[in-house]
Formats: sequence, structure tokens, C-alpha cells
Amino acid sequence: MSQTNSNANKVVKVFTDYCDSKNYQTKQSKESNNERIDISNLSERTIVKIYHNCTVQLQGKENSLKAEMERFKKDFESNPQSFLGDEIAEIKPCATRYDIMLSELYNVSEFVFPLMFEVQASFLGRPE
Repeated sequence: MSQTNSNANKVVKVFTDYCDSKNYQTKQSKESNNERIDISNLSERTIVKIYHNCTVQLQGKENSLKAEMERFKKDFESNPQSFLGDEIAEIKPCATRYDIMLSELYNVSEFVFPLMFEVQASFLGRPE
């Protein structure tokens, strides 16, 4: 996913706002395919990586700060709209199939397709 079309910056803001409300120190940096937030509460550290497809990954040693961020991550992932409001529109995959025919072929197909089925039925020995 392109970085310009990414909603990762909005997710980064959710995590940094949470850290600011707890008076944690944060240092934000960009990596090739993610946003990195180094979080410290002066005695412990943890790293939050937010990828451009909005997945969140926690790194670092097991400590109470990482456990707190895991709880926050779980809350965020269970209901991201409660944190983001309507800022991120969910993009749902879709597929559509079109059969495009020239008008000349369409007129011929009205004649040819029934004829094909009659020939196939007689070839298979089925009664008409």
C-alpha cells in the first residue's frame, strides 16, 4: 500500500495521543514500510510499529509498559472507529464481471446460441 494513501498517520496519532495523556515520552520516526514510535516512561521502554496497512506491532522486552500498550492495542483493534471516529473509511474489496459484446455479435448470438444447444443436445442423443 502506498504511503500517500495510508491511514497509518491517523493510527500513529491515536497512539501518540494516548502516550501524551499518560505523560510518556515518545520519539516518532519513519522506516521504509512503517511508522515507528519509541515510548518510554523513564524506567521502561517499548517500540510500537504501525505499518501502512494499519497493522500494529509491539516490540521490546516484556515489561509493564509493553503490557499496557498491548492492552491499548487490543482495545484499539477491537473497535478502531471508537478511537478514530469516521476518519478512516473502510475499503471493502469488490469484483464485477462484465461481458461486453458488439451489437452485431449480440444479434448473431440470439440466433447462434439456441442453435448450439440444439446441436449439442442432438449430439448427446438427448431428446429435444
